[in-house]
Amino acid sequence: MPEEVLNPQDRPRVLVIVENDDLREEIRPIAHWGGSLEEHAEVRSIAWSEYDVIITDLSPYRSLASHLPLQRWIADGVPVFYMITPGRDHETVDRGLERKNRGAGTLVKVNSPGRQVAIEEGALSSDEAALARSTLSTDLSDRPSQWGLGMRESFSEPPCLVITPLLLGPKRMALAGTYDRGDGVTNWFMPRDASLLPWLRLAFERWRRERPNSFPSAPDWQHSRAWQSKAEEKAASTVQSAVVALAAAQAEHDRVVAEATAELVEARSIADRGQRRLLTASGAELVAAVADALRLFELDVLSMDEDTSDAPKHEDLRASASTVTAIVEVTGTKRGVPQVKWTKLTTHLANYLRQQDADQRAVPWLVVNQHVELEPQSRPQLWNADFVAVIEESGGMAIESPALFVLAEAVSQAHVAADEVRTLLFETRGVLDLQGAQQFLAEQIEAKPGTS
Repeated sequence: MPEEVLNPQDRPRVLVIVENDDLREEIRPIAHWGGSLEEHAEVRSIAWSEYDVIITDLSPYRSLASHLPLQRWIADGVPVFYMITPGRDHETVDRGLERKNRGAGTLVKVNSPGRQVAIEEGALSSDEAALARSTLSTDLSDRPSQWGLGMRESFSEPPCLVITPLLLGPKRMALAGTYDRGDGVTNWFMPRDASLLPWLRLAFERWRRERPNSFPSAPDWQHSRAWQSKAEEKAASTVQSAVVALAAAQAEHDRVVAEATAELVEARSIADRGQRRLLTASGAELVAAVADALRLFELDVLSMDEDTSDAPKHEDLRASASTVTAIVEVTGTKRGVPQVKWTKLTTHLANYLRQQDADQRAVPWLVVNQHVELEPQSRPQLWNADFVAVIEESGGMAIESPALFVLAEAVSQAHVAADEVRTLLFETRGVLDLQGAQQFLAEQIEAKPGTS
């Protein structure tokens, strides 16, 4: 005849071992969920057969004394709800069961800079996913750095211990989740700075499905749907509808952001390879960007680098309109532009004018991208007033390439016409800087009917 227990405890028989006083107070309401609850302090004298679940902030795998090795102090087969506290990187938390041809697998604490919070819903129930999105992500998103649990590689694969993350942080650390050590028992881990009671409720409901003999009633069952009043039912339905609507809105938000982010990356790449080179490039890349801008202004542009004859070194570009030609030299530098660059350009102009078919009205243009590592509006002024006066007297112009950028953008967006920009370029003497180009555009746009 089987023995009869004369002093049975109501199930689930919950053992609480929590060192942190604030955590202990936060979870105390579970005492009203039915079953029996006991708080214990001495972990070396626990009759594990008398408990159905343990809730603790102590790592399941630890040393029970300074002279003892690490060991699992919780009996196999007893589910754990573990409240993680921050710890040393790769500090052991739990280990799986060793089996033939399968490693145990070790659960460890991990830390990482960064605030990223992500979710993979595939292995989660709808309730778990909704709570992870709404409450848990809010609780953890503002951390200055993230900490959670991860797996240490096992020598034998696959390991018996398997994690199902509820929320992921940087480097795919599990900020919260469940794990099976290989004994078919679902264990939960949740960070101490999360709202714990909703997760404890979900854990109890899952244990009820998995271990109905140990968890005969749902937590807080008297407030479950089966026993709700009409007023409660209506309010709960409103809450559920709002949760569903939020999830749908979040999914749509994520889709829109993902698509727009991909478009932004592509557009940024195109701009970096296109007109934005006028702000950042030097050498052949800057010459190509200047040529593209001048063609946008409907000028005929000839790249003189293609001339491989033995003639003297040419200017970079030759830009022509119907009535006049510009001899164009292009330079980009991390510092200011030496005046010798202008002297070099005037030499190119003199060589051109000696040609038999030269346009005697040709003007020299020096396109300059100076101090390229600074934002354009923060760059120093190009040369002093005395040298600018020399350029004016020669009938030439030095052009800051950021000025070309804003003019090209304005033409691309049809704010001004290409012929208006051509007129500006061929009539300007001295220096055309960014401020001058912006002032020209403002005047042109203001003068057009229907614009402001």
